[in-house]
Amino acid sequence: DALSNALSDALSNALSDALSDALSALDQIEFLREGEQHYSIMQSDALS
Repeated sequence: DALSNALSDALSNALSDALSDALSALDQIEFLREGEQHYSIMQSDALS
């Protein structure tokens, strides 16, 4: 019926939103890690 259709639509929308949020958070973490690596490489180059 219409109610269960609306519920399943809302649920799948919420799930896909949560999934894309999680993926973008993972991308940001990955980006930060790479930035940290570049920074520490630059530091060690400057020290040597």
